[in-house]
Amino acid sequence: MIFLSRPEQYPLSVFLASVQPESPGISFVCSILALLPAVLLYLYYRGELMEGLEFMGVK
Repeated sequence: MIFLSRPEQYPLSVFLASVQPESPGISFVCSILALLPAVLLYLYYRGELMEGLEFMGVK
């Protein structure tokens, strides 16, 4: 990341690639934090997603 000068400013995905294998706990926690927004969005919009899939199947 050229425009970010300090490693503390890197996005979580870039940090995950640079985690050392000696610290699997940090890697696991970062992975969970990276997945959390997608899982929360799915859980919130699950009903609308199912309605849309059912509507597409009716045609």
